[in-house]
Amino acid sequence: MLLWRIGSNVLPTKNNLEIRIGNFDPNCVFCDKEPETATHLFFHCQVARAIRFGCSWGIRTDKMNIASNEDILKVVLNLDELSTIQMAITMEAIWHLWNQVWPYGSEVNIISTICNAKNRVKEYLNALDHE
Repeated sequence: MLLWRIGSNVLPTKNNLEIRIGNFDPNCVFCDKEPETATHLFFHCQVARAIRFGCSWGIRTDKMNIASNEDILKVVLNLDELSTIQMAITMEAIWHLWNQVWPYGSEVNIISTICNAKNRVKEYLNALDHE
């Protein structure tokens, strides 16, 4: 569902809210340095980079040309099956963190987010083993 929302550009990033509703600070909730688009939030923001690095999946997104929501889908869906799952779960963990930080003012907890993503991938792999 998250990938569909990104591809359809309906994810309520701060930049999208500013465009559609107005009267929003469009800067990223994590770094406050750039407008919060899906490409920034999931791939260019230093917090997202730290989370992906901490997950240690070995997926080098810094070498990928990701400039649009369509690029996000192409990159994620064109990886091998395990990498696609790892990337999608990591993006979902980043989005979950966003949903805690922005509306509720929670602190950014990168370590907890990394652990959450790693545990979800383990659950997925364990489910595959029990089929």
